[in-house]
Amino acid sequence: MSRLEVLPSRRVILTNPNSFWAKLLVGWYGLFQAVHILFNGLYLLRPGTPPFPPPAEGWLPQTVHLLNGMAASDLVNAVLALVFIYGYFTSICSPLFE
Repeated sequence: MSRLEVLPSRRVILTNPNSFWAKLLVGWYGLFQAVHILFNGLYLLRPGTPPFPPPAEGWLPQTVHLLNGMAASDLVNAVLALVFIYGYFTSICSPLFE
């Protein structure tokens, strides 16, 4: 068998994307990402001091810059995730409003 051939799926995990469980999981993911936006936004408004205790010798400037970059990229990721979640719920609810 070639490595490029697609194997048939043996088990489908989510057969109905409009089910209660799918909506619950996507809603939970949205809540999780909204909290990420809150905490990362608050951290980026007060840069320089990470929200967890420093090591005994204090924070190195390069570590603080790395954490600032990670918070910024996580903030962008969380915003994009909320765009996905908004699209998911509006595509489910759109037949109700037609």
